[in-house]
Amino acid sequence: MTSRGIHKFFIFLFLSLVHGQDYCPASYCDKNGLNSPKTVSHMFNIRCGGQKKTILNIPYSGNFNATSIDYYSKRVSLSDPGNCLPRRLLNLNLSSSPFMAVYYQSYTFLSCPKGLASSRYVVDCLSNTTTDIVAANYETDVWLFTKCKIIVTLPLPVSSSYISRFPVDLELTWKVPPTATDLS
Repeated sequence: MTSRGIHKFFIFLFLSLVHGQDYCPASYCDKNGLNSPKTVSHMFNIRCGGQKKTILNIPYSGNFNATSIDYYSKRVSLSDPGNCLPRRLLNLNLSSSPFMAVYYQSYTFLSCPKGLASSRYVVDCLSNTTTDIVAANYETDVWLFTKCKIIVTLPLPVSSSYISRFPVDLELTWKVPPTATDLS
């Protein structure tokens, strides 16, 4: 067992002894083991949704599927239940939540005639039958789309595993770790 695993075990053991009645059963949400103390679940607006998915609500931004939660490193990975994370990122508001982005990357969104842009840049869930919506993350890439209209340029949260494509999940960290007072 790694030191990280040992640390998690002792946190689990401590919380189980102190707040044993607050732990959700092992089947609480999904196969990824995203069960957590109920007090932490309420503090972060975590609940079970349909099809045994763990749902995290971010005020003013709505519900996201929590695909992993690491209490040790204070990181949560989220996906969009509607399978269009880019749409959700355009309106993401973290100001009323305990969360903040791990990293930001500047993106320019452009509206292009259908078929003009390389599929590498096209955001399918934002596009329609006549228009491709393109996301370019480097200023030099924007100049590839001279026949396209710029919609907006803004910094978007991306995960630490982000490489060069538009993010498929959202990785957040929380500002203040839960304290013993929070868990009581």
